Amino acid sequence: MFVFVLQSNLIRIESIVFEENSQVEIFIELENKTLAMKKYERGCDFCGEMKDSIEYNGKKICKSCAKELYEKAEGKEELF
Repeated sequence: MFVFVLQSNLIRIESIVFEENSQVEIFIELENKTLAMKKYERGCDFCGEMKDSIEYNGKKICKSCAKELYEKAEGKEELF
């Protein structure tokens, strides 16, 4: 992650750690006048949750959504 700190005409780069062809997210905080770039990390394809995710058949799914799908598949909830 590297962070730009904007102070008048000065730009300070705190650290840079990116691999070639990395996808990045850019965050701008106007109140603190900061711009941050962070390596993109994909969350759950269903709800966006970043924690406790696994990948299955090219889809990323978190524990909560996996449990919900399991319950639907077991017939505890109506699928359609």
